[in-house]
Amino acid sequence: MAFRTPAATNSTLAILRPSPDLAIVLNKNGGGINICSWKNRTTMFTPFQSPPVRTTDPHVAGTSFPFFLMQLFIGNAVFRPVFSLAKFLRIPRFVAQMLSGILLGPSGIGENLLVRGFIFPYRYALVLESFANLALVYNMFLVGLEMDLSLMKRVGSKALSIAITGILFSFAVAMFFYSEVVKTDGIFSKEGIKGVFWAVTLSATNFSDLVRILSDLKLLRTEIGKTAMVAAIISDLLAWLHLILIVSIFTAVGNIWAWATTITFGIFCWFIVRPFLSWAISRATKAKKRVTDNHITFILAGVLLCGLITDLSGAHAIVGAFMFGIIMPEGHIIRDLIVEKIHNFISAILMPLFFLSSGLRFNFSHMFIGTSPLLIVGTVIANCATKIISTYLVSLIYGVPPKDGLALGLLMNTKGILAQVIVNVGRDMKVLDNKTFTIMMLSLLVMTCLTKPILYLTHKPTRIPRQNKKRTIEKVKQHGEFRILACVHNLQNALSITNLMRACNPTSNSPLCIFAMHLVELTGRTAASILITNNEYRTRGDQFNNAESGTHIVNAFEHLEEEKSFVRTHTVTAVSPYDTMHDDICSMAEDKCVSFIILPYHRQLTATGTMEKVNDEFANINQIVLTTAPCSVGILVDRGMGALHIASQHGPGDSYVAPKRKQVVMFFLGGADDREALMYAWRMGGYPNIELTVVRFVAGEEASRVQMYQKGTGVDGESELEEELTWQREKEKDSECLYEFTFKTMNLSSVTYIEKVVNDGSEIITVIKDLEDKYDLCIVGRGELGVKSKLLKGLSDWESCQELGIIGDILASSNFSLRSSVLVVQQYCNVLDLNSDSPKLATAPSHIGAGKTIGVDPFMTRKRIYNDDDEANED
Repeated sequence: MAFRTPAATNSTLAILRPSPDLAIVLNKNGGGINICSWKNRTTMFTPFQSPPVRTTDPHVAGTSFPFFLMQLFIGNAVFRPVFSLAKFLRIPRFVAQMLSGILLGPSGIGENLLVRGFIFPYRYALVLESFANLALVYNMFLVGLEMDLSLMKRVGSKALSIAITGILFSFAVAMFFYSEVVKTDGIFSKEGIKGVFWAVTLSATNFSDLVRILSDLKLLRTEIGKTAMVAAIISDLLAWLHLILIVSIFTAVGNIWAWATTITFGIFCWFIVRPFLSWAISRATKAKKRVTDNHITFILAGVLLCGLITDLSGAHAIVGAFMFGIIMPEGHIIRDLIVEKIHNFISAILMPLFFLSSGLRFNFSHMFIGTSPLLIVGTVIANCATKIISTYLVSLIYGVPPKDGLALGLLMNTKGILAQVIVNVGRDMKVLDNKTFTIMMLSLLVMTCLTKPILYLTHKPTRIPRQNKKRTIEKVKQHGEFRILACVHNLQNALSITNLMRACNPTSNSPLCIFAMHLVELTGRTAASILITNNEYRTRGDQFNNAESGTHIVNAFEHLEEEKSFVRTHTVTAVSPYDTMHDDICSMAEDKCVSFIILPYHRQLTATGTMEKVNDEFANINQIVLTTAPCSVGILVDRGMGALHIASQHGPGDSYVAPKRKQVVMFFLGGADDREALMYAWRMGGYPNIELTVVRFVAGEEASRVQMYQKGTGVDGESELEEELTWQREKEKDSECLYEFTFKTMNLSSVTYIEKVVNDGSEIITVIKDLEDKYDLCIVGRGELGVKSKLLKGLSDWESCQELGIIGDILASSNFSLRSSVLVVQQYCNVLDLNSDSPKLATAPSHIGAGKTIGVDPFMTRKRIYNDDDEANED
């Protein structure tokens, strides 16, 4: 059959004939350029099969599937380096996703004939968009899972006012500038009303991305962070309602029908499907005693069903997927398992297809067709500034400091996938043309790109200084509440620390308040719901060998509170990258006014009885906390303390059986850290099931012939006279502390005080070896390098782990036959900066992180401040 070339019209720009049976016509209209093709063959179209090609066809691949695989590979290959660069520049992941799609689109390399003909041919665009929409459906389901509606209980007038005002300002600004760009007769004209897609896009604040930014900037638990999260949830929910409304208005199904059926389905899901789903999943998992693959498959199929229903109703399929995510059982382990199963595949493999599809629509040159560049720039600036200005004004009304109000406005300007989805829906429905689509995409890119870097460079949370008079155990002594921050990485840490806490002997005069802090690494697939945890415990299943063992961590601390009359526990979760995790620990210690931080050692006992590394990052965290902590710190080397207590597998009803009397020994050489260790051991001495032995090493005649402390110029530039004065003060304090301890425990049969005469380090090791089989726990001070006792001569070369000190490192070493657990204690003190005469806390570089160690521990070169007036001022 002969090919008939379509007739040209006045709006026709060109007619291309790449093959004898194909013609492509380029037509120009008011909205841009339309591309139409005519093929002189009648075939049944399927998404995966193109018409037969001749053997001379330059496209070797004759089906759409190879093209799809190539597009999938290229999309992921381009995204990875862009994401690495964005991460380095502290730009959100969403920006990297948008940029990777734009780079492959017409504004990047998409105009290249090779790319357009062999990588992204027009005839296979439908396959790409189909898979992109499927990825989008499941991604919106994950967004619904991350949405924590319990925050709505905290809605106050400030958060509500910020959200509502931001929406009103967004609608006013968007409608005005849309009418100016499109040149309509007014914002309420037939063309002007289409600006509602711009308005809804600007009003949305992406909740999950906002939470991650707050976590990165350590603003999550500040007043700014809490207000921003609540306002973001309100904005997101209203944006979803607006999306359903405008889709129903512009759809061909029928305005009232689409709106009514979608809202009815949402109400049905919340009040009928949600309780039934919770009951069904609880019953099924209880019968199987675990979550099976069939349960996960059932949930994933439900996502598709809900998406189909809302799509048939006239709304978008993502609405149903989002609804299904919200109604999933709150707090059930199946939520974590679903994220674990599909998050990486959806976000890392399939979602780049969605951003690639959006990038292919983004054409920078279309913005300037018939529009002044100055108007384009003004529109983008207005879009970016709308929510910042509205939030700032509301914040001033509520008495928020101007700097915090500006930060809150920047946070409310955070955009994400929902905003991009709204713009794409408008383009799919042909409500937005190429120009208006590109302008709004550019606005989203600019406002999201600037939020995090500006906040990181300019804003630090405004903290109210807290007066903590009890930063050491020595100041708490036996009176007043003893506040402890217990940090755990896993279940074994929790069991060992809770057993250590049981022996702290809480009383009515000195109750025990424990803040258990579960440390979780912030990764790309960490759900936003875990990030917002404050006083309630949540965890992710993939952090443990068994997904349900996370529940046992909080159970361990709850059982401790139930067993003891004067113990209170609060379990919190801190999710952050390893290189900033020490900030969370120190901030929590400062906020809660704790006196003692307990950290787990970075090695753990294995089934074979050996100590192996869990994660090198744990050692870096411990070392920086030792340097920057606002109170005393202890590091627990667990060699079986967790085995003393078997966590209940059936709930809090199972009682704890007290173990037999445990033997605890404290080795005292002298110094502030040893005094602090003695104070902690003293608290254990009054516990009924503990027998405490304090061993003091006294210098013999041979050691007395030499100075007890190093002579010459020290690392701090001290003279010999200053070192001698320092030694005398330390000796006096040691004598006072030991006298008070022996006097007040002389009538306690469970406390024993022993003095051992030694002359060097080898004799200390001999004494310790003689006692190694008698004790379950050894308590030692970390000690200081600047005023090191001559009794340790010969042991310094053994030190391989600075965080434990010389004696602690020897006791924890695998070369030493000791099999008891070890607690190494360091006392908090003010220090002098080496380049300054003013006292302040030592600080470590915040960039110390993965694979890095601190060359010289600042705490090892510290100089104590012994001015009595300073100590009085601290009290």
